[in-house]
Amino acid sequence: HFNEIDQKERIKQQTSNLLKFIQNEYQKNTTKLKKLKATLEDSENSDDYRIKGDLLYASLHLMQKGMISVEVDNYYDNTKMKITLDPKLDPKANAQKYYQKYQKAKNSIDVLHQQIELTEKEIDYFDSLITAMSQASYYDALEIKEELENEGYLKKKKKINTIRKNKKPAFETYYTKDNIEISVGKNNLQNDYLTFKHAHRYDTWFHVKDMPGSHVVVKGNQLDEYTIRLASNIAACYSKGKNSSSVPVNYTLIKTLKKPHGAKPGQVILDS
Repeated sequence: HFNEIDQKERIKQQTSNLLKFIQNEYQKNTTKLKKLKATLEDSENSDDYRIKGDLLYASLHLMQKGMISVEVDNYYDNTKMKITLDPKLDPKANAQKYYQKYQKAKNSIDVLHQQIELTEKEIDYFDSLITAMSQASYYDALEIKEELENEGYLKKKKKINTIRKNKKPAFETYYTKDNIEISVGKNNLQNDYLTFKHAHRYDTWFHVKDMPGSHVVVKGNQLDEYTIRLASNIAACYSKGKNSSSVPVNYTLIKTLKKPHGAKPGQVILDS
């Protein structure tokens, strides 16, 4: 027991910089997502700019260059509205400026949705790496570092790459009381290799639902309840929900899975 604690502490010390980098990337993207969503909310309220442009054009006779604001009749809701002006611009230019703001905000909505989707994927990715690091051996952590180098997040070091070149990811394998093989990928490189290289298309794949976790592959497809429960428990144990009282687990045949084009390591989808 104490030897295991000591081993975990040494691994933690040896990989602390890597974990810190992953946590910083996760936090950076979380902060970015909040800003993007706030900007999107502003952009989706861009009709306010269009309304102000309309009202200024309808009230040109009330304005002259040098004014910093004007109060106009808001014919949209029969109230008065005070609109800020640029004193350097003439009345028509002030109205046009609000139309330009409206058009800019409107055009940015599609881009913002794309950026939000990409940032959410980055958050999910680094969340999966944090989960993997929480139960990684020293060599598991080395593979995570190799993955980050391959994905361009970290600068590659030639010596490390030379040593590990062509080395297969070392996933873990267990055997049930009935001698059924159960394999577990403990990082994304192991997950990809296990699912798409090692497993047979009629083996059974397990993964926790809607959270980061290991790919678990059971040899065979005619599984009894004991084996299904055991594989599900292993999948839950090697996941972000390992300390939860109840963790839903999905399972399917390997042949129903595929790797999306351009997807990061460890990501799969059901093949429709």
